[in-house]
Amino acid sequence: MAIIEAEVQNNAELPNDFPGEFDGNRLTIETSDPMNDLMRLAQAGLNFKQLRVDRPNLEKVFLNLTGRSLRD
Repeated sequence: MAIIEAEVQNNAELPNDFPGEFDGNRLTIETSDPMNDLMRLAQAGLNFKQLRVDRPNLEKVFLNLTGRSLRD
């Protein structure tokens, strides 16, 4: 699972069937197919100021699930 985090240049609307959180300027999506989702966002008219695609490693997943790091 990947996480797309983006800041958009315009206040475009996100497609209705698109999962994620969008406040008009910032977008966060959990996805298993980030390239396809980025293409859909571009086709919807979103222009990005900043874009980041993060694939969590095992330590980040553990921290997210338990709230503790591996060394705690």
